[in-house]
Amino acid sequence: MARRTDPDDPPETEEAPKRRHVLLGTRWGRLTLRVGLLAVLLLGAGLVLGKARAQAYAVRENRLGAASFVFEGLPSWADARISAMLHHASLLQLDVSVFDPAAEERARGVLARHPLVRRVEDVRIAFPNKVRARVVLREPGCWVQTHFLDRQGRPFCVLLSTDSHRIDERCYAGYLAQRRAPLPLLVGVDRAPLPVPGVPWDNLKEQVAEGLEAARVADRLARDMAWGRSRYVARIDVSRFPSPGNRAMGEVLLTLNDGTTVDWGRTERDLAGSVEEETYERKMVRLMQAQSGPPRPHVDVRFPAEPVLPR
Repeated sequence: MARRTDPDDPPETEEAPKRRHVLLGTRWGRLTLRVGLLAVLLLGAGLVLGKARAQAYAVRENRLGAASFVFEGLPSWADARISAMLHHASLLQLDVSVFDPAAEERARGVLARHPLVRRVEDVRIAFPNKVRARVVLREPGCWVQTHFLDRQGRPFCVLLSTDSHRIDERCYAGYLAQRRAPLPLLVGVDRAPLPVPGVPWDNLKEQVAEGLEAARVADRLARDMAWGRSRYVARIDVSRFPSPGNRAMGEVLLTLNDGTTVDWGRTERDLAGSVEEETYERKMVRLMQAQSGPPRPHVDVRFPAEPVLPR
């Protein structure tokens, strides 16, 4: 029901200022006024800060990109070719303001996807436009002979890192040149599509994983047997890996640079299903004993020598 208006009542416009004056004279009124003024100030400050933030984000000198990365603590073999690939714009697609709270996380994600980077250890954003990073680079593990042919009709070989990722051999020319001995060539891997650089390569039979472990065995043999530059494992054949039964020949065959073949058998990566075979140490001792005698074109180190029975 509508309120009746008495003609003798004073106009609303005259009463409103009085009511506001009375309200502001109370404690609740003063508090309301302060809260209102604070809200207006905060709104104005937010608008100003938002505009300033947008302008700061847009400043080109404060944006991070491929040229912003500074790599610290790289190994001595990381030459100019490695550095150029690390800073390649297509591999470091970053465009973010140094003021962005997510800048560090985004820079870390970009680095983790770089084909030369195995692990990101530390990332720090430095004003005005730097990203200081400490990473672990991938290192070559072996060459892999594929079923494809190059322009000269020879088997096409790719370079694989120790963590089974394909890497660009052009970047590692300096690394390969200063090695004590050439990397072994892994052969016998089943036909499979080639991964692009930075993508891991393995197959269902785990031949690549076994071959990389055999390449580590080759490095260990060179150190433990003090081969120097004169002798090294030149070739690793995994075409018989994995063998479900017939053990007349080793599943992993090593060929030294002088042509000697070594039936090494399975590596310690996976001795399951090969209970008869022993550990690296025992196989290494057998190889050392074989090389201390007359030259032998083939050595089988998988099993203990059968005892000579008296006649």
